[in-house]
Amino acid sequence: MFSKAYGEKTIDSPIVAASITKMFTAASIFTLIQQGYITLNDSLLDFYEPAYLRGLHVYKGKDYSCELKISDLL
Repeated sequence: MFSKAYGEKTIDSPIVAASITKMFTAASIFTLIQQGYITLNDSLLDFYEPAYLRGLHVYKGKDYSCELKISDLL
């Protein structure tokens, strides 16, 4: 956890960062789909153990992490 701020920022100032990873993820997914390795309906459980996914997507107290599909990454 950060406990200092520098320049004109305070500890509570938002951090503005570009989100290039979303485009990279989408491009990578569609490349794999074109090559026939995956489909949008593949479950993340096909690639990861449930222990790695738990807690990734919790909504209103229910953990939906093990129900995620490739299309949900987009």
